[in-house]
Amino acid sequence: SNITVYPRGINVYNSVGERISTQTYPIANPYARMDIDLRNHGTGVYWIEVVDLNGNRLAMGRANVIR
Repeated sequence: SNITVYPRGINVYNSVGERISTQTYPIANPYARMDIDLRNHGTGVYWIEVVDLNGNRLAMGRANVIR
């Protein structure tokens, strides 16, 4: 059984567009979970970008961090 791993990157941007985090995940299936810890970045709106190995955007989403 061959398992193909597709590396995916996660870029996190704060509300003014500054990239505050970049992480890479080895993804072996289309709906694999990618956890992001924003506890050290405070409350507010964050933009989560999923990119492929070449940095091309695959998806973009918004996260609201509240306390």
